[in-house]
Order: sequence, then C-alpha cells, then structure tokens
Amino acid sequence: MANAIVIGRRIRLDHEQPCAQPAAILVREGIVEEVSRGCDRAPSRWPMAPTIDLGELVAGPAFIDMHVHVTEGARGDSDVVSGPIDSGECRTQARHALESLLSVGVTVARDCGGPAPLVFQISRNAQAASDQARLYSAGAPLTPPGGHAARMGGEASGGFALEKLVENFAAAGATQIKVMASGGGTAGSNPWDAAFTTAELERVVAASRAVGLPVTAHCLSANSIRQALAAGIRVIEHAKLRSPGDRRIDEETRAEVARALVNHEAVVVSTLSVGHYVLERAPAASEIRAVWSRRQHNDLLDTRDLIESGVTIVAGTDAGWRWTPFDAMPTELSLLTQSGMSAAEALRAGTMTAADAARLPGVKGRLTVGSFADLAAYSADPHTNITVLESAACVVRGVAAKHPSPELR
Repeated sequence: MANAIVIGRRIRLDHEQPCAQPAAILVREGIVEEVSRGCDRAPSRWPMAPTIDLGELVAGPAFIDMHVHVTEGARGDSDVVSGPIDSGECRTQARHALESLLSVGVTVARDCGGPAPLVFQISRNAQAASDQARLYSAGAPLTPPGGHAARMGGEASGGFALEKLVENFAAAGATQIKVMASGGGTAGSNPWDAAFTTAELERVVAASRAVGLPVTAHCLSANSIRQALAAGIRVIEHAKLRSPGDRRIDEETRAEVARALVNHEAVVVSTLSVGHYVLERAPAASEIRAVWSRRQHNDLLDTRDLIESGVTIVAGTDAGWRWTPFDAMPTELSLLTQSGMSAAEALRAGTMTAADAARLPGVKGRLTVGSFADLAAYSADPHTNITVLESAACVVRGVAAKHPSPELR
C-alpha cells in the first residue's frame, strides 16, 4: 500500500512516553513518514489515504523477539532430534511460528539458529508477508564438531573453518552471526564448558566485521561470557551462570560478571521463558523438569542481580526450543517484571532497547520517521497492567491490520 494513515486517541510513540495520547501517523510503503501528535485526525495537508482508526485502544510500538528458532517445534525434543532435516516440515513450522509471533504483537524476530540455507529462504519470504512477523536470521550457529545444535549445520573446527562459515552465511543473507560460546542442551554438550578459545571467537568477530555483520554469542557460563566479551562480542544470549550440579555460583563471581557486562556496554538477551515453559509443560516425572526447577529459580535471581547492576537486558524468548511457544513474548516481559523491572522498563526491553541492539534497518522499536509502521493495541494500558499483553486487540504490521485469532497460539 503506497499510503495509509493510522489514528488513535491513546497511542504511545515509544515506551518512554509516560501517557498514551492522541496521534496520527502517515505511512508510505509500510514506513512511518510523518507523525502528528496531540490530535487523532490526519492534518488537512496529508494526502487522502485508507485509514486505520484504533479508537480508544491503547497502542504502542510492536515488539521485537530477539531470540527465536522458527524451524523448531516447541515439542520438548530440541536437544534429542537427529536425522535429516525435512525442509517441507520446517517451512510449515516456520509459517505457524511467524503467524503466532504476530498474534501477540511481535512484528520482528531474530532467528538465532536454523538449518542453512533453508532458514534464509524462510526469512526472505517472511519480509513480504503481512500476516507474519518479519524474520532476520543468523543461519546455523557456529559450534564445534558435535557441539550444541550441531545438527543445524554450523559445525566448524579452528579459526579458518569458522571464518569460512561466516563468509558463507553472509553471502547467503545472514543479518547476524551466532556463535555457541558455551555448550548447551544438546546431548554431550555441557553448558558450563567453553566451546571455543578466545582466539577463535576473535577470528569470528574479525570475519563478521569484514562483512558488516554483528555477532551474538550463546553463553551459559561465567567463563564463556568472559571470553565473548574479551573477543569483542557485545550481544550475549542467555547470560546464564550454569555450574555442575546447577548450584548457584558464588556472589563474587556473579558480581564480577555483571561488572564486565556493564563495562563492555554489552546487552543480554533474557530468554527466561525456556525454564518457565519447561516447568509448565514438561511431564511431571521427567528428569528435565527436576533440573529446571532448580535452574529457573537461579535464573530469575541472577537476572535480578544483572538488572540491579545496570546491565542492559533485552527481551528474547528462545521460542521453538524445548517447550517454548512462539506466543511467549507476554510471558517473557512479565518474567522481567518479576525479576525487578518496572512494566515500562520491560516494554522498552521488548521494543526500543531491543531495536538498538538488533541494528536492523527500519527496526527502531519506536513510532518515528523512518521506522516500520508496526503497532500493537490493547483494551487496557500495559504500563499499568502488563498481563493485558496476552490479548492483543489489534496488531498493525506495515499498515496491514490484523485481529489475532486464538488458534494461532
């Protein structure tokens, strides 16, 4: 649509704005061209255009999920699936995932691990689909042979092999490079072990800079966080502090890691939803449920420590992994409030702060000139009741308005 106008009496242009106020937004080709504050009518000088009237709904910028896996099925089997990847099944799964993301007001998602080149094709298709979230993909995460998520196709041994994968993924359409700096849930991979040397991570960073891409690192231990920061990586996925036996590590180390994150101006992607949904959906007698009952308690405490230390946190759900569904963003933001953020801070973590970390054209997490015309609207104000995020009344993605259906979730 060449031109459109969005109007409403209760719009926040960003989540630093304390109160929702009347506004009109002129849109051209899905991008905000002009904003008129204080009035819910289009200025007379604007061109005639189809209008979306949000009325009394409370609207604001749509959300950015900084960590998803759209080709995963959220069936609890992420760490044990093996064998050839079925591209048809992946495409079907990804479409459902992207529709589900949109249903809760997520219009931009960063895929942090999927089979390449398939996931790049899925990303390209999603950009033009107004009934799905936009997708920006890293391709397969770089991991040692047999390492965490090796089945996605990103295995590499040594600096030269890592550099070649970076070049290949960049040429195929990657918007970021993902590296497994520690082990994870994959069988035979320990989360408290570093996966690469600092020198190898430095080569990943140098190769990524050469092709103009940022690097994001999966880190589930203190040492992997230290190594990633030393190598120049500034977006840390998870930032968990795992130890053998899942005991909480000592206070001195927790404080030292938090200081390092702040001093390096790093950003942490939260992913608290994983443990939440394991505890909600895993079979009651399963071993994984027993493990995560300890982990999730510690993760919430550690996240509170990071927030209190001044670490920048952005919202990512890890949707698709284990039992984490693609409509998990409301839960993720609520968990951030349980960890010490105010509702406004959590909403910024899912919009403007996330956009600043993602560094993607048009993705600003604010309704401002040059941003995507993406909004999510609710019957009540999420600044005063964050649980309203579970029921989006209307989602606007580049001026295609959608009223989410429960069956998408």
